Amino acid sequence: MTDSEYKAKLWFERYRDKYRQLQNSKDRLSLKEDLVNKCTSQYNSDGSGSSDVEEQMKRREDALADYSEMRKQVEKEEKELLDLFDELVNVIKQLSKPIHQTIAQAMYLRFCEWSQIQNEEHISRSTLHRYRNDMLHEAAKILNI
Repeated sequence: MTDSEYKAKLWFERYRDKYRQLQNSKDRLSLKEDLVNKCTSQYNSDGSGSSDVEEQMKRREDALADYSEMRKQVEKEEKELLDLFDELVNVIKQLSKPIHQTIAQAMYLRFCEWSQIQNEEHISRSTLHRYRNDMLHEAAKILNI
């Protein structure tokens, strides 16, 4: 793999990395939402003294503020991922050979394993390597890498 092909590979893999980052952020957001719900249910069901209520209200407000910030971050990451998806699709559409487009979609949009692509396309591993390297070479030219 040449240097430009490697750079094209890294460019394509940004989508997968951003996708995984977004999934992790959504998981953290879900945990934070559970915490907010727990704080809210404790506040609503607890009839303890005023200092305890004030402490519970403070915890709830803090959890809500954290949740709100995390939600904004997730929304930002979702927008970035959609923008990156559009970039990837645009480059994939510019690839001249349909097999290159198919391999790029399978690898970098659907995150397929090599063996799955081999089975779907009925090609050997060495042929898949060759097609992938040819596709990266062409993508590097499209990206001016």
